[in-house]
Amino acid sequence: MSQLDTTTTSKRALWLFLPVVLNFVIIAAHFLRSGTLWMSALLLACPLMLLIRHWLAARFIQLMLLLISFDWLLTTAYIVNERISFGSPWQRAAMILVGVALFCFLSCFVFINRSLKARYGLGRS
Repeated sequence: MSQLDTTTTSKRALWLFLPVVLNFVIIAAHFLRSGTLWMSALLLACPLMLLIRHWLAARFIQLMLLLISFDWLLTTAYIVNERISFGSPWQRAAMILVGVALFCFLSCFVFINRSLKARYGLGRS
């Protein structure tokens, strides 16, 4: 592989990491709004695991994204129940939060990419 191919692959990997990092920033803001500064700081540090080229780092990020998706669904249920009990409209909030949860869940699949599989040693038997 030439130097140009390696540079192109690295740039592509950075673009693939964008939804992953964005999810961690969004959930950190969510926890910061609830007043848990330590959790926000921890969540903002999680994408640094992507710098470690090991399959456990990739699986850790995937697990965290799954847990974050679940948290968004729990938050959706809480907000919808709260709005229904107050008689407020709830459909728009539900659609937005389910969309955020889906985006987070689908971000787990960035590691299907061939270059990221090679980077983290995934898919080896």
